[in-house]
Amino acid sequence: MTPQTLPLGRPARRLAAAGAAALALTALTGTTAGAIGPRPVSGQSPVSGTGSGPTVDGGTLGSVGGTTYPSAADPGWVPVTAAPPAAGLTALPVRIVRVATTAQLTAALAAPRPGDRIELATGTYAGPVTLKGSGTADHPVVVAAAAGATPVIATPNQRYPSCGATGPDEDKTLSFMQGASHWVLTGLTIRGGVKISSLGADEVQNWQKAMINTHNWAARRGVPGASYPANPAASRTLRSYFAGVTGKPLAPTQDIQLLGNTLTGKGVFGRFSEWGVIAGNTITDIACGTGPALWLANYSHGNLIADNDVSHVATSTASHYMQEGIRLGNGSDYNVVAGNKVHDLDRNGRAFTTDQDSSFNLFTSNVADNVTIGFNEQQSGWGNTWTLNVANRASSAAFSFRMEDVRLAAPSKDTSSYYTVVTCNIATNSAVDLQAGAMAGATFRGNSFGRIAIGQALAGYWSGQGDRWNDTSLAPRSTPSGSAPAATGC
Repeated sequence: MTPQTLPLGRPARRLAAAGAAALALTALTGTTAGAIGPRPVSGQSPVSGTGSGPTVDGGTLGSVGGTTYPSAADPGWVPVTAAPPAAGLTALPVRIVRVATTAQLTAALAAPRPGDRIELATGTYAGPVTLKGSGTADHPVVVAAAAGATPVIATPNQRYPSCGATGPDEDKTLSFMQGASHWVLTGLTIRGGVKISSLGADEVQNWQKAMINTHNWAARRGVPGASYPANPAASRTLRSYFAGVTGKPLAPTQDIQLLGNTLTGKGVFGRFSEWGVIAGNTITDIACGTGPALWLANYSHGNLIADNDVSHVATSTASHYMQEGIRLGNGSDYNVVAGNKVHDLDRNGRAFTTDQDSSFNLFTSNVADNVTIGFNEQQSGWGNTWTLNVANRASSAAFSFRMEDVRLAAPSKDTSSYYTVVTCNIATNSAVDLQAGAMAGATFRGNSFGRIAIGQALAGYWSGQGDRWNDTSLAPRSTPSGSAPAATGC
């Protein structure tokens, strides 16, 4: 096993540049409370070592907290797609705009200039607010609490769907629309959620939905960067690719940074969102039928989701995916989900999950506590890496991989998990530590799993499909509740 620095890449450096709301550069060095990045839990000893790390687009991937982790040598491991470096909050503002009323905020957001820093005084500002303009990578538009201020942005009489809704609620208090890019929101309380929506996202979703409904997995894996082995650089061509496939103009949102905010009522929903940072936020008390607390969809890629606290997503009466914590869906690839805590979800709540082709994502150093399923890979995830995570008090399963395919005689490239890497995770106080229905090319190593439930068909084809368990081709044995852990972690 080759030690490797955590591959947060340039999005991590953009987060370091963002500075404010306790997310300063010192957070990346592990010298402040609430630091971004991996924090080993008690009793867990990460593998130490050194290494310069691979490069993407000529940039060496950064380390976090001075600690190195295993996984780079595992099949399926890839760095997050690197974005051009952005200045974040470290760049001197071109113009400071101070606002204290809703009218002043509306005017400031109507025609922002690159480099604007829009500072909000204490008070409540009425939404909904649509953000259509853009900053630049060097001079983003910053919307921030003034020093010592506690501003709230809320939508009076906001529409809430029924608890039986089966799709994302896109009626949010703050909405980035038509490819608006290079924005930073920090230090705000937002009641009613945030939407990050690209121009043409509907066409992209309709194309993928048609390919899923016709079981055309080959077409879906023909999307740049979606096939194995991983090719994160190829995802830079998604805009031109989907413009050709759909015949519609596309403009993805880029570099939206939500840092150190509090969101209630509704969460964050992103579509075709590139190279953003969602970090240090508290997302809680999310109403039923509005969707997961944090949901990236429609080929959102290269994003960093770090050090957020997510809890209390109310129970949907229709579909489990409407009440999850952090969800990557619909072909969202090459994202890093690190150092988050998702806890206290209602019935059938899943803390961290991928679904519908979301692949080559890294989940590391996260905690799931008091949920139904802690970490879950659903339909057709390829090359996702789950490492150094902790699941506690999962009433159904701590770690779960494509259980819907448990009856298949062989894994399906249309729906099953492929090339999954699961290393150095810990499960405690859960009904089942690990359950798996269908997998191929998977690597399990050094996990603390005692209660194991492997599908009968999967156990039969385990070695023939290239699955590995602690460096052997032998499938793990299903074990009864209460068994001692099969390993003690890394």
